[in-house]
Amino acid sequence: MTHNHTYGKPAQLTLEDGRKLHYWKHGEGGPTVVFESGMGFSGYIWGQVQPKVAKLASTVVYDRAGLGRSDDRKGPSDLAAAVADLAALVRSLSSQSPFVLVGASWGGNIIRALAAQGEFPIRGLVLVDQSDENAPEYFEPEGRKRFESMTKYMVPMAKLGLYRLIGLGVGKKQPKDVRQDLRTYDFTVRSAQAMQAEIKDFYRICSP
Repeated sequence: MTHNHTYGKPAQLTLEDGRKLHYWKHGEGGPTVVFESGMGFSGYIWGQVQPKVAKLASTVVYDRAGLGRSDDRKGPSDLAAAVADLAALVRSLSSQSPFVLVGASWGGNIIRALAAQGEFPIRGLVLVDQSDENAPEYFEPEGRKRFESMTKYMVPMAKLGLYRLIGLGVGKKQPKDVRQDLRTYDFTVRSAQAMQAEIKDFYRICSP
């Protein structure tokens, strides 16, 4: 890793249990914009967004536990654990407050839960196609069946290499280094396991 990566300067946060969260810092000025990725994805989905935002403000892109360059989580991979990790990261950046949190898919639920705790000076939330617990298509029989099939077959598909084939078309317009990282760390067995766990937790806590 070098400091001339599209995402800026790499860093690691060591959590209380010894795990390390990997993140990138780029840009100057406030508020600090923190990006939270969607289900089963590392921070490398933000390659067309973060560089533009970094021209205007400080930015932080990170990998959730079990994704990208971050360590695996010791224990359940659920919303509470994800929020706790994000809180630790934002707490470590307290000198760069206030914050704007950007969340895609499941990341939207994570940043909303963090904001609701009221610990941090958060100036705004940006929700990008978040996993909306009020969206009926997730809970109607057809939608539930589709997601149940995903959780059942995703890891076996990844072990056979089929999940990676699905991901070949993703990120074609990303910067070259981000695209390479995306292909290295996403659409793997590990990322499939993370997505499987996050889908299950979404249904566990959001089902009517």
